[in-house]
Amino acid sequence: MNGGPQGRGPEGRTRKLKDRTNVILVGVAVLAWAGAVVHSLPELRNTAILLVTVGVGATTAICATVRAGMARLVDQVARVSGKVAEHAERMEKATSTHAERNEKATSDHAEILAKHVLAVERFFEMGVRSDAVARYDAQDLSPISPRQLRRLG
Repeated sequence: MNGGPQGRGPEGRTRKLKDRTNVILVGVAVLAWAGAVVHSLPELRNTAILLVTVGVGATTAICATVRAGMARLVDQVARVSGKVAEHAERMEKATSTHAERNEKATSDHAEILAKHVLAVERFFEMGVRSDAVARYDAQDLSPISPRQLRRLG
């Protein structure tokens, strides 16, 4: 082989495309040369016609190969675009779910804080000392009976 990239990755694709382009240009040059020969030297007409036929055939085959390669490339781009779109949808869904969870957690936290404030206000209304409030178990937000309040105070 030529030692360069062999069609793997963008460098290889670029290299292959350049090689094919060069072959097409050589084919066009051969066709132009054959046309010039036919025009200037009628005795080489059969040779020139043969060269033109071979050149047209080779150029057509190369163009078909390039077209097929481009079609594969378009398919690959479409496939990657589809995967990117799927990933974007998953990320959007995850972000939405995350936002909903944060909103619910914030709401729950606000409710818990409101209950704490009410409990502390009840303590002070009933004359409970501040050190008793400090001992209050903040996790247990069940209603506190007057008997429990008297024990705290």
